[in-house]
Amino acid sequence: MSGLVGSLTGASNEFNELAVKDTIKGIRTARNVHERIKEAELAKEAEEANKPREEEVNPTLLAKEIQDEMEL
Repeated sequence: MSGLVGSLTGASNEFNELAVKDTIKGIRTARNVHERIKEAELAKEAEEANKPREEEVNPTLLAKEIQDEMEL
């Protein structure tokens, strides 16, 4: 998996593998995971911003234009 879901899954797996009393490693892991998730969120936002937006059709306006063309 990649992207945001992959980052979250990887984070979950890393925390599950930590020893219960390993606080220092837990803090380091949390910092690293936080950075990876933040990067994945930014990448997802950039990907969505780059998608071409479809032009919405106003049915009332479209009907009016067709009606006007028919009257010519």
